[in-house]
Amino acid sequence: MLDNFDWFQEARKGFTVPIDVVEARKNFNAVVEAMNRKDLEFWLSFGTLLGAVREHDFIPHDIDTDIGFHVEDKEDVVNVILSELMEKGFSFPRLNNCLATVCRSGAYLDLYWFQPVVNEATGKKGLSCNDYIIPDDGFVKTYFAGQSVNIPVKAEVLLEKWYGTDWQTPKRGVIATHGW
Repeated sequence: MLDNFDWFQEARKGFTVPIDVVEARKNFNAVVEAMNRKDLEFWLSFGTLLGAVREHDFIPHDIDTDIGFHVEDKEDVVNVILSELMEKGFSFPRLNNCLATVCRSGAYLDLYWFQPVVNEATGKKGLSCNDYIIPDDGFVKTYFAGQSVNIPVKAEVLLEKWYGTDWQTPKRGVIATHGW
């Protein structure tokens, strides 16, 4: 019974405490520097992408930081990046089929691996993680938390799909929706 118990999800159940933006920025910069040293392509995703586009910073009421990368880089992230981060005081509370979570000083950062997919109805290519789809249109650079980082091309269209037509209005507790 306890073998299938998800301690991480239980610990974060109802977790609504906003991240400490100072700690989130430190953790984000440590992860970005590690990814850059390994020359891995990554991008801002989910609420972090929303914050970068809408507020040009972390969303004050967000609970974590979200970074996406290609599934073919998963081994490097798990074996190299996470080891390096652990040496810097990060804990590693979650690893599953779609993401790894790291945490330091109470600031969580999720690393999502996206795999290539094709929409059978349209033939459109994308990147998918747990049915969250990013159109495979490439990435553009933006400046976020002191770093030059990738965001998906047409990020505003993606944010509208994930968060609705009113994505530019700050709201607490909204979670991205799935699909194309």
